[in-house]
Amino acid sequence: MGGGSRLGLLHHFHTSLLNPFVTGLHHKKSPLFQQIYCNNYCNTKPLVRALSVSAAAKMVKAIRVHEVGGPEVLKWEDVEIGEPKEGEIRVKNKAVGLNFIDVYFRKGSAKAPVMPFTPGMEAVGVVAAVGSGVTGTKVGDLVAYAGFPMGSYTEEQILPADKVVPVPSTVDPLVAASVMLKGMTAQYLVRRCFKVEPGHTILVHAAAGGVGSLLCQWANALGATVIGTVSTKEKAAQAKDDGCHHVIIYKDEDFVARVNEITSGKGVEVVYDAVGKDTFQGSLACLKFRGYLVSYGQSSGMPDPLPLPALGVKSLFLTRPSLMQYTATREELLESAGDVFANIASGVLRVRVNHTYPLSKSAQAHSDLENRKTTGSVVLIPDSMEAVGEVIAVGPGLTGRKVGDIVAYAGNPMGSYAEEQILPAEKVVPVPSSLSPVIAASVMLKGMTAQFLVRRCFEVKPGHTVLVHAAAGGVGSLLCQWANALGATVIGTVSTKEKAAQAKDDGCHHVIVYKEEDFVSRVSEITSGKGVEVVYDSVGKDTFQGSLACLKTCGYMVNFGQSSGVPDPIPLPALGVKSLFLTRPSLMQYTATREELLEAAGEVFAGVASGFLRVRVNHTYPLSQAAQAHADLEGRKTTGSVVLIPDYIKQ
Repeated sequence: MGGGSRLGLLHHFHTSLLNPFVTGLHHKKSPLFQQIYCNNYCNTKPLVRALSVSAAAKMVKAIRVHEVGGPEVLKWEDVEIGEPKEGEIRVKNKAVGLNFIDVYFRKGSAKAPVMPFTPGMEAVGVVAAVGSGVTGTKVGDLVAYAGFPMGSYTEEQILPADKVVPVPSTVDPLVAASVMLKGMTAQYLVRRCFKVEPGHTILVHAAAGGVGSLLCQWANALGATVIGTVSTKEKAAQAKDDGCHHVIIYKDEDFVARVNEITSGKGVEVVYDAVGKDTFQGSLACLKFRGYLVSYGQSSGMPDPLPLPALGVKSLFLTRPSLMQYTATREELLESAGDVFANIASGVLRVRVNHTYPLSKSAQAHSDLENRKTTGSVVLIPDSMEAVGEVIAVGPGLTGRKVGDIVAYAGNPMGSYAEEQILPAEKVVPVPSSLSPVIAASVMLKGMTAQFLVRRCFEVKPGHTVLVHAAAGGVGSLLCQWANALGATVIGTVSTKEKAAQAKDDGCHHVIVYKEEDFVSRVSEITSGKGVEVVYDSVGKDTFQGSLACLKTCGYMVNFGQSSGVPDPIPLPALGVKSLFLTRPSLMQYTATREELLEAAGEVFAGVASGFLRVRVNHTYPLSQAAQAHADLEGRKTTGSVVLIPDYIKQ
């Protein structure tokens, strides 16, 4: 169970990118119009910069691979990005899909065009700039791409305009990012590489994986009998739900023998095999005469070379297809993506985005993927944080903000791990003079999260009993204090006796050290079997089912994080047993307007100033040591808030 701490950053605002403040002033339509340029509050000297654009270089964060190897070779670095040339666009990524092809390139089993390189072959983002000659795509469009050029593990990237497709408003960007490569792969596999028709019997290996899940659903919808192989009972349940008529757990039984039994010895028309070496020979044995073996991946390694007579025994067809060859023209690309999006919109295809990771944590995502800890789709999300700083420049036409103001922001746009940053003026809030900038930097994101959770997502009132997981963490600490102040009885879970003491000090009436006792039993005991009105759960997978069990009838399950992993999908009947409410809220949706943002931040700052909210800044690190801060955070070595301080500020 995680402590729930988050990193804050105290700095001066300006992304040290292309000096976009200068370039943005030339055009009223520029996305940089009405932005502010801020310097760290501690820097009392005026900042003087030459307004030269030609020498400036736009820098973005990206994952870089300098040598092939394990997940540890994925490095989070600054890279330079230029402006789009003729026929190109620059895209600011919103979500990045992770696929096994990324692993092949990282390991060197597939050779990258250059070294070092940025991995990734799938993303969805917003067009930030267009080069000359580009028609049909404009700044602000939401677009997706899959395939080459490789390089989607980045905040922004340059792409050929003819390689992107528009994302319909009916499709969630997160879903689009997870399904472009896998969805178009499934599309050409069942529609063109081998055309699945009613009456066919097909075998899909890794049926609970990203492509496998879609293959099963699509083939089922086309009228085929679908046999799927998986590694666990949990994955078997998903495959069954995805339309598999027969599911084989290959660790428990021989899949060749089972396919032979299911088909009465006839075999299948086609095998879709993404596993490779471990399944290749068995897949051939499962085919009927003139059957097709479609080997489109090799998660277990490349199969040994096959002598031609092995195909001649049953006049088999063998192919190792590539999406690139099936979407070589603009027309094929649009047709393929359009088919995928249309089937998602109509409900034929359900996309499971079961795992999301910050883009900077790509190494962990790769490790989980290789260790088969994931099912469905894995998506990388560009990191976003919080900061406090001093305004040092403003864009034209801006009112309400001036040079010298101390302001704070939290969430998007990402980029606070920098000494300076450009921000939209509407995204910052004034910091009261009574509040320390260090405290403000540590409390913005966590405080506004706590505010919307107890005041709007579920309105805590006197007499309520609430359960807060990770009660000693950054958000958890504030939740306990706030709920206590609102008159609720607060139950908190923590991992150690030391954290229990802090939670008690923060207003928890009952503290459960979950390593020593079962929290579900203790909550039942504390509430005399009635349960709690609401559970605030930032832990996720490890606590999810227990949290549901702790709720009273018509209770609210508020899952706002997943430090232990994303919970398994929940069937609706599980909520129906007690008429429960389940929500996965986001601060961004609760501070969508300027008024909501000011109200949330104002209430947080007022709570800190009045003393009913106490903010523990237990850890500060130089900005250059952000890696150590992340390691300590992940290693559960922190409590309360963690703040990064730019190195030039003397601590």
